[in-house]
Amino acid sequence: MTERSMDDGGEAGVVVLPLVLLAVFGFGLLGVGIWRVTETNMAVVDAARSGVRSYVESPTGVSSGDAAQRASLAARRSASAAGIEGVRVEVTATDRRRCAVVEVTVSAAVPAMALPWVGGLGETTVSSTQRQVIDPHRDELEGEAWCLDQ
Repeated sequence: MTERSMDDGGEAGVVVLPLVLLAVFGFGLLGVGIWRVTETNMAVVDAARSGVRSYVESPTGVSSGDAAQRASLAARRSASAAGIEGVRVEVTATDRRRCAVVEVTVSAAVPAMALPWVGGLGETTVSSTQRQVIDPHRDELEGEAWCLDQ
């Protein structure tokens, strides 16, 4: 009968330690990526809300085109304040009159997984659309308040 030595010299630790470190590092990168998408989503929702509010609350006498520019600028500033650059803003409005529906869509690209020294791996787009109706009781705007009859 042969005798086996109980001393493995730490071979199991040498094999397991790199796997554990790789798993911790991988899950850490995944968590950071998920947080980055969540943070960008919150910023994009806030930017779209700021943009649509800016359009709807534009001063009387401002044209539809100027109100759309104000909305786009407000959305970009809101996203920039949250640390998100390079957003795409789309403002959709028929014209500036009572009961008109205004829609602002803000989109931003986020790396799916950011790797150190390599950069981003893949990309996902986060977007938000906010809609609001121009106040039917607003003074000095054209059109009837037809949305109150519904």
